[in-house]
Amino acid sequence: MKMSKAFGLCLLVILVSASLWYMFTPIAKSESSIRNYVFEKYPKGTHIDVVVKSIAEEGKWEIRNVRHTYGIENPNDLQGKDIGTKSLAIYLGGYKIIFSSDVRVYIAFDDKGKLIEVVVIKDVDVF
Repeated sequence: MKMSKAFGLCLLVILVSASLWYMFTPIAKSESSIRNYVFEKYPKGTHIDVVVKSIAEEGKWEIRNVRHTYGIENPNDLQGKDIGTKSLAIYLGGYKIIFSSDVRVYIAFDDKGKLIEVVVIKDVDVF
């Protein structure tokens, strides 16, 4: 009887810990949730310079690339048409539950440098 209570308590602690971790680890959420979060933080029309400065000042994310001459690849377009004419590639971070996952965000801007689209990609490494 004591063993089953101890097991139940351990299971409860694990479930609560996992729930808290998930709640406070935004990159573990779905791509659409992360996309919505980025749009809340940087609404459509935000200038590229504002986004770059904000990310650099906060220091939570890593800007991997700032392109003033290329947009981002449209993941829904098989013909390979780019979205926008300027872009940012940002590494949000990684996490491991069973497999390792890395989260990257690509932000597209128009020719005036105004934000027009956000694409979130999660790379999962199963090995």
